[in-house]
Amino acid sequence: MSKKETTNPKEVRNQNYEAKKMNTSENFKKKKDKDLPWWVELLFVQIGLPDKLLIKILKAQKTSKEFIKNENKSIIIFLFVITTLAYFYPVIKHAKNKLDCEAIAKNYIIKIKI
Repeated sequence: MSKKETTNPKEVRNQNYEAKKMNTSENFKKKKDKDLPWWVELLFVQIGLPDKLLIKILKAQKTSKEFIKNENKSIIIFLFVITTLAYFYPVIKHAKNKLDCEAIAKNYIIKIKI
C-alpha cells in the first residue's frame, strides 16, 4: 500500500503568504532605493556636485524638520508678528511722511514771517 501524501491547505496558504510578504518587502526596498528626489538627480547625478555638499544639505534638512516639529508654537508666533508688522508698515510710513511734510511746511512758514 502506498500512502498518498496529503497536504494541509493551511500550510500552503501560509507558505504563499510568506512568499508574497518577502516579495513585497524586497520590492519596496528596491523601489525605495530607485526613487531619488528630482533635485538630487539633477544636482548630484547629472551635474556632478560633490557628495559632501549632499551630506550637509541632508543634515540641514533633518535638523530643520526637527526644529519645526519641536518649536512649532514659537514659529507660528514669529510669523504672526512679521505678518502684523508687514501689514501695518504702509500705514506707519504714510503717517511719518505726513508728519515730515507738516514739519517742512511749518519751517517754511516761519522763515517767510521772519
